[in-house]
Amino acid sequence: WGSDDETKPLRINNVVLFIQKHGHNVRELLFQFDNDSYIAHNMSLLSRHITANTKFTHVAYQKDPISTAWLILENGNLAGMTYDRAQDVVAWHRHPIGGTDVAVESIAVIPGTTQDELWAVIKRTVNGSTVRYIEYMTDVFSLDDTPVKEDAFFVDSGLTYDGTSTSTISGLDHLEGETVTILGDGAVQPVRTVSSGSITLEHAVTKASIGLNYTGKIHTQPFIPQAQALVGDNLTHSIAQIVLRFNNTLGSKYGVSTDELDRIEYRKPSDPMDSSPPLFSGLIELPGMGTWDREVGVMVHQDQPLPMTLISISATVAFGGR
Repeated sequence: WGSDDETKPLRINNVVLFIQKHGHNVRELLFQFDNDSYIAHNMSLLSRHITANTKFTHVAYQKDPISTAWLILENGNLAGMTYDRAQDVVAWHRHPIGGTDVAVESIAVIPGTTQDELWAVIKRTVNGSTVRYIEYMTDVFSLDDTPVKEDAFFVDSGLTYDGTSTSTISGLDHLEGETVTILGDGAVQPVRTVSSGSITLEHAVTKASIGLNYTGKIHTQPFIPQAQALVGDNLTHSIAQIVLRFNNTLGSKYGVSTDELDRIEYRKPSDPMDSSPPLFSGLIELPGMGTWDREVGVMVHQDQPLPMTLISISATVAFGGR
């Protein structure tokens, strides 16, 4: 197949991942005992929605805590491929970066205190000027058995305040003129625009994460009920009920289209009304959206600076006519 001459291959245990010549595919080079020869599977074959019409320019490997190959696309987007050959895990995901005119220009993985850290050079437009910042991805939030929501950091190009109670946060000169999202003492506060390097919060906090907002999105493929498989694509159906299993989650919306997203409520009657509810782990049963179509799937979005780990999606599907 040939390999790209500008990106170094990755050796992961007894496998080599490399960018194919011309940069359009990621291939896995390994020895297959059945054929007594080397083979090079195309690992990006089922991720064309991420890799189509562009090519890979940089690659880096993060071994701990989750085996992941990180790649920069020619259009400046960042993508990851969770890779564990022993468990047959190959899962692609893209990572849109918060801000205006954003492009990831370079990446590297270096050892951190508790895990390997992904560092990147990010280009974006801030206050009308083109800037480049060196940023790193914080530790995975949900690895601890009992994570503290006040420690959540789900913003881009952000900073953390940790000190005495205050409603004025300074030191945000690098985001001058930008609208920032705020998590203060585990609760989401109204957005603010940075002026003279500082913002004034609605409520005083002792700990806050402040930075550019981004939205995490999970979109399933359309459900194909068994009855539809028998009669073809003419059978309409609707999702009557959705069951989501979360782990250490707060915030998020769900629905069947981006125009029909409802906020998921986690607060219980026993929760204090003067603070945000605790992180939730378990099942949530939600009503369907009443949309009838030949192709219906489920969408779950997280547009707040809060943790969300979605473990599974189940649905009850109602059938209609053709």
